[in-house]
Amino acid sequence: MAEKELKPCPFCGECSVYLDKVYGYYCDAVIYCENCDTVFLLDDVNATEEQLIEAWNKRSYQCE
Repeated sequence: MAEKELKPCPFCGECSVYLDKVYGYYCDAVIYCENCDTVFLLDDVNATEEQLIEAWNKRSYQCE
């Protein structure tokens, strides 16, 4: 998968977000904001990283 750009955090507006691999029961990856400690994941245990990024990027904030 080609690396897709992540939009800034919708809660704090910071651009310090990244895709983090986790090995848990409910998911394999989350999106994490270093500034406000937001952890974003999808409810679907079969969701792909691409679907996770696509859902995250449905936000309106942009880095300046």
